[in-house]
This record gives sequence, structure tokens and C-alpha cells, in this order.
Amino acid sequence: KSVAFQMVLKPDMVVVLDRSPSMQSDQKWEFAVQAVHDLINRLTAHDRLALVAFDQSANVIADWQYTTSENKQNLRNVLNAIELGSATNIGEGLQMAQQLVSKLNASGRSQRVLLLSDGEANMGITDPAALNQLSQSIANQGTVVSTIGMGLGFNETLMSSLADYGMGRFSYLEHLNLLTDILENELKDSRE
Repeated sequence: KSVAFQMVLKPDMVVVLDRSPSMQSDQKWEFAVQAVHDLINRLTAHDRLALVAFDQSANVIADWQYTTSENKQNLRNVLNAIELGSATNIGEGLQMAQQLVSKLNASGRSQRVLLLSDGEANMGITDPAALNQLSQSIANQGTVVSTIGMGLGFNETLMSSLADYGMGRFSYLEHLNLLTDILENELKDSRE
């Protein structure tokens, strides 16, 4: 008899969070922050998380941390302290995520970039084809890029193609009650 064997991987997740002014409308920012809080709550002490926030430029606001109880609280504090800025530089946000992932030892782990944005790229790399190429280059390094479109007015074409080129999943978050399913699927995928 053959026995099915499934390896459980430990996820390394980079959340790339849009903090542009357009995220102020329709509670998009509140939904995005709640989504990341939800993700932090679901991770175990063996998982690793990093946070990137972008507006006209991108910053690593939390470098890789194992999500122990103490580090989870630190991550929550960092998340709650983010202030909204100006413009939307998705490209630089993805480049920062790629740099973070490239410095990890991926043995026995799975890497995932999770982009939360309304997808209105208006700074840095704005050409959809170039952004898709960036997402594909991250995927070619063995890291899945998934996207969550925020609210009703996001650029669905861009956000879905970034996920396609990144070999990930595209979701949109109009209501917070969809959040649980989205994050559960992302974590499940990253552990299998």
C-alpha cells in the first residue's frame, strides 16, 4: 500500500502594505490593518513575518521575526504606528519584499509575499507589464506573490495579473467578514 505523505512547511511571509492616501476612503486602511492583525494572530512561533509599507517610497517597518508571543506584540505595535503618506509606489514595495526574501535560508520553509493595496500605481514603476515582470521574478526565486485588492475602487486588472505572474492567489476585500477565509487559504497554501 502506498501512503500519501504531505510535508508541512513553515511559512515566511512578507506583508506589503499600501499606506497611500487613497487607502483612506471606504475604510480600506482599517480593513488592511485588521487583515494584518488577523494574520499575526494566526501565525505560530515557528513562522516568520516581515512588514513593508509603501506610499511614495517603501520601507521595511519590521524585519524578519519569528512570531513568538512577544514578537507578535511588537509587530502589532509597529502596525498600529503606521501613518498614511502620499502616492503609491507598488514597485518599490515589491522590490523591498524581494530583498527580504532573498536573504533567507529557505530550507524546509515556504516564502510568500502578500500585497494589500487598491492597486493604483502612480509612482516609481507604473507600467503594468514591468510590475508583472517584477512579480514573476519574485516567483522565479521560489516565492509566491498573492494580492488582496482593497475596497471597491481598486485596480482589479493589475492586482489579479500580479498574482497570476507571481503564481499566487488574487482576492479582494470589500467586507471584513471575508477576511478569515482569505487569510486561512493563504496560510494553508503556504504550509503545504
